[in-house]
Amino acid sequence: MSTTIKSLSFADFRVFAGEHNIKLSRINLLVGENCIGKTTCLGGVHALGHLVNFKDLRDNVNYLNLEPIPMGSFDSIVRRDSETFKLGVDLSGGTLDRCLVEFERGKNGVPREKRLELYTAGSTNADSKKLSIARKGTENSELWKFNGPNFSFRLDQSYVSFTQFTTWLSNIVRYGNLPFDGSITRFRKLGNLVDQEALKNFVNFTNFFRHEFRLPESLLSIKTIEPNALKPQVEYRFNPLKTVYEEKKIKELGEMGRELELFESIQSKEIRDSIFEVLVERNGAQHNLSYVGYGITSLLPFLCSLVTASASSMFLLQQPEVHVHPRCQAKLIEVMSTSEHTFLIETHSDHVLSWFQILVGEKSLKNTDVSIIYLKSEPDDPSATQVYPIQFDELGNIKNQPPSYRDFYQVETEKLLGILD
Repeated sequence: MSTTIKSLSFADFRVFAGEHNIKLSRINLLVGENCIGKTTCLGGVHALGHLVNFKDLRDNVNYLNLEPIPMGSFDSIVRRDSETFKLGVDLSGGTLDRCLVEFERGKNGVPREKRLELYTAGSTNADSKKLSIARKGTENSELWKFNGPNFSFRLDQSYVSFTQFTTWLSNIVRYGNLPFDGSITRFRKLGNLVDQEALKNFVNFTNFFRHEFRLPESLLSIKTIEPNALKPQVEYRFNPLKTVYEEKKIKELGEMGRELELFESIQSKEIRDSIFEVLVERNGAQHNLSYVGYGITSLLPFLCSLVTASASSMFLLQQPEVHVHPRCQAKLIEVMSTSEHTFLIETHSDHVLSWFQILVGEKSLKNTDVSIIYLKSEPDDPSATQVYPIQFDELGNIKNQPPSYRDFYQVETEKLLGILD
């Protein structure tokens, strides 16, 4: 079974002051004005997509500052007047039910993990599946505090050789390695530091990691597609269709192009050493990609990723409607509605929202499969963002929306009707 995200949690994360929890559907539409936190949401998920897999992580990488959604240093991420920020996810279908990371300022302004909280899957007792790791002391004399179901174990950071909790789990614990090789004899060699209570906690600590704790086996698949990721060019110094190398996938890409009424077929061709052109067939004739407009070019990276993505991937999309005609937008929404994947979509298009309503009203899409995440500044603090979850009923009507949700569009409609000057 594939791992999927059920909800997100943020605390003092850029514009999100205090604690916020966002429940996700299969298709989620991030809406709101500019600079309100939509891209911040995508950036948080993009970073967590790396961390919660606990696979081949590196200490010297700031996973919150990776393309295509770089978020900068700790000071550019943390909420003003806050010393830490938190990112978390609730998961299903894997070995972890929850992962929460609290960050503090590290060396050179890089976010450093202050506390990590994990819940393992498969247990009905929350206390029996919770693991937390926290720092105590200074960078020169630091302890890692492990609290589990039946242990409270402290370890000098010098015995760990990593600075981030997730990196240690990724590179050491994942491969069955533990401090002191999990040996009671080696642990006892610490001498006066080991009493009976410490010995008991060490034994329970090692038993927990050996027999109860499992890191994710089916990895969370996050696909982040930035707008205008591919520029229209006559020639490319790379193969834009490199990921779609199988004949079956090329065929699927062509089928999707026809479904969206963008092209009949598409192919890349090496015209000389490591120089490629992309040929698009429309109306029975082939054209270079740069001659068929921005619509195909802007959607192509997403379409290539869609036909090659592993089962139940999560797509992070920034304004997929850019450069795309409303008819194609509607068909793109239909494609996403019938897909097995999950989508978190930042959009400014009222047309996109309307077509999801139409599909729900026509029973082509379950109302529980789609939701709107409306972001709006708080009245008492314009620098802080409030989250409003909005759902659809079975007829496609929007429910639970705050009074301000349709203000701009309502005024626009009334002006068109001549009600307002």
